[in-house]
Amino acid sequence: MKTLDASDLPTLPAEVKDLVQEGVYALYALKASTRTGGAYLLVTQADEVYVLSPGGAVVETGGAPDLSSFEVLAPVTFSGSERVRLNQAS
Repeated sequence: MKTLDASDLPTLPAEVKDLVQEGVYALYALKASTRTGGAYLLVTQADEVYVLSPGGAVVETGGAPDLSSFEVLAPVTFSGSERVRLNQAS
């Protein structure tokens, strides 16, 4: 499992990072950046799949991504809750 800091993937909302950390959503690092620029796959509790850029932005794929075209490197989690860090900084 790959662990990212909560400040990584800056365009991914803190709420989504927390859901990944809690195991509600699944995040996977891709072996190589896809032709669409994807570096991560995000799978929601409703089995929706999103391709994410290296910064965490959703990459437009023109419909549901074909999961067989991705090579997954490792599952990803975050080392700390971004929401907790923001509250501590206040």
